[in-house]
Amino acid sequence: MSERRRFKYALGGLFLTMIMMISCKEDPVVEYNLPEIVSLEVNRITSHSAEVTGVVRNAADLECLLRLEGGEITYLAGFPSEAGTVIWELENLLPDTEYSATLHISSTKHMTSSSPVEFKTQAKKMPPPDQVHFADNALEKYCMKVFDTDEDGYLTPDEVSQVKELTISGLGISSLEGLEVFTSLESLVCDNNALSGTLSLASVPTLLKGVASSVFRLCDTNPYGQQDKMA
Repeated sequence: MSERRRFKYALGGLFLTMIMMISCKEDPVVEYNLPEIVSLEVNRITSHSAEVTGVVRNAADLECLLRLEGGEITYLAGFPSEAGTVIWELENLLPDTEYSATLHISSTKHMTSSSPVEFKTQAKKMPPPDQVHFADNALEKYCMKVFDTDEDGYLTPDEVSQVKELTISGLGISSLEGLEVFTSLESLVCDNNALSGTLSLASVPTLLKGVASSVFRLCDTNPYGQQDKMA
């Protein structure tokens, strides 16, 4: 065999070996961080509401689904914050009723669910005789959320009489009727609302003193007008 032919065979063998090595090389491993549920808790349980908090990993862009069983089965969607926390504020629950909450997360490659968390709403109490009401539903909902300190589903004069600052801007409130119960109010910020009607603040002397610490700011189109502000 000539030297030239031996060289061709050797070169061909080397080429074949290289092809086999390339074909046998393992595909690179692509790491994929699977979504994970860290915890699921239920807090602030009242006779009609509860707060469900889930903590997840690697699910910032995924939709989380909360399955609530009890009375009726309900699915509620939510998106985690950058910190991986997603919160559901459950309302209109039945009093003295057992519920079960389960968190579900799914992606194109993975699906995971939490263990069910069971809780029971409180028994509904009798309304107190001095229960506080507001004419505007948005105002009442806000005050219930912030000032119902015993979380019994009712507002009483004792719960609101010590409030000194009230900021209710941009809540879609159309009436401030009932605000007179805030007898210690010194600061009221209620701009960016479509207010209408009339309001007497005679029972809120601390707000009418005009002291430097007070803020009494109503939107320009507010028909409550200058009479209350300068009384």
